[in-house]
Amino acid sequence: MSAAFVVVIGLLVLTNLLNHVWLPKAYLVTCPMVAVVLVVVGRAAGLSWTELGMGRSSLLKGVLWAVGATALVALGYTVALALPFARSAAGPPPGTREAMFVALVEVPFGTVLLEEVAFRGVLWGLVARDHGAWAATFATAGLFGVWHVPAALADDGVSRPARLTGSRWGTTVWVLGTVLFTAAAGVVFGAVRRRSGSVFATMGLHWATNGLGTLFRLVAAAHRPVRPAAAPQGP
Repeated sequence: MSAAFVVVIGLLVLTNLLNHVWLPKAYLVTCPMVAVVLVVVGRAAGLSWTELGMGRSSLLKGVLWAVGATALVALGYTVALALPFARSAAGPPPGTREAMFVALVEVPFGTVLLEEVAFRGVLWGLVARDHGAWAATFATAGLFGVWHVPAALADDGVSRPARLTGSRWGTTVWVLGTVLFTAAAGVVFGAVRRRSGSVFATMGLHWATNGLGTLFRLVAAAHRPVRPAAAPQGP
């Protein structure tokens, strides 16, 4: 385990504390700043731009992968809109202004930028340099899952089902499920990083999953059937 790896993990722990405990309202400033610092750490550790997934040689390929991933995710959400059970499972919708802010500002700058630079950029490069791409895929996926523990405890993002609230058992199940789900997503993101050679490809996929997911909730709510009002009771 290199010193740079330890520094990156320490910065991510500090960032989680800032975002969820100390300065949660400043996350749109904190996350981009930490992303820049992480790149500096990676470069200081000897990683090339290519090893960070930011090399010019893979830029076009990464953008094409990002566009393709976005189109594929958009197709999946479009198909889901045709399924009544999927629309019902979308959860309560945000307001239109809130949804646009989340999709176009919060997700790309408060989530995707930092997480992809950290996990599929710097950490990926550090692990892959010493142990290879497959080790980088699974190591960063596991760390990505653990990264989401504070968000799960704070119910930040996906709302916890009512049956899992109010008990330690429910909290344990919810946190464990969140870690496993996000780690599985990390494996997918890692596979895209390995095949494309570009962190920009995973940024596109990550944004599409979260950003378009927010817009899906908004559109799904508009297409839910309106229940007729109950008939007034007679005297």
